[in-house]
Amino acid sequence: MVQQPDKIKKVTSIGHSVRSMPKNKKKRVSWKRYKGQGKRR
Repeated sequence: MVQQPDKIKKVTSIGHSVRSMPKNKKKRVSWKRYKGQGKRR
C-alpha cells in the first residue's frame, strides 16, 4: 500500500499534507483545551 505512488500522492494532498497535519493537530489541541476551560468556567 505504501509502495503505491497513488497513496503517496494522496498523502501530499492539502488535507493530508505533512505541513497541514501539525497545524491541524495544534488547532485541535487548542480547541479541545478551550472547550474544557470554557465548560469549567
